[in-house]
Amino acid sequence: MGDVYAASDARHAAWMNSGSRAPTSSGDYDSQDTFIDQTHERTTFNDPYSGQEIHKDGQRDRSFTNGLGDYYGTDDPGFNQHSLSGDWQGIEPSRPAGW
Repeated sequence: MGDVYAASDARHAAWMNSGSRAPTSSGDYDSQDTFIDQTHERTTFNDPYSGQEIHKDGQRDRSFTNGLGDYYGTDDPGFNQHSLSGDWQGIEPSRPAGW
């Protein structure tokens, strides 16, 4: 059964990257993108350092990046990002307009 899911995910990824659909950014992230993220149990961000849209597995309450391509997510509201080694900054997930 895992092979069926993997094949479906591969087809979906190929379609998403084929140009059939306009790439998303913070300005055009919509409810369809939210649905896709929920289906794949992931979160979409616009990386403030690279300007690229990224997808990370999981849906955490709070997320951070160190600007070096590393990301950290947590559901702990009391988490202190300064406990991590390096300069970590909070990042907000993409949301449809009006959310």
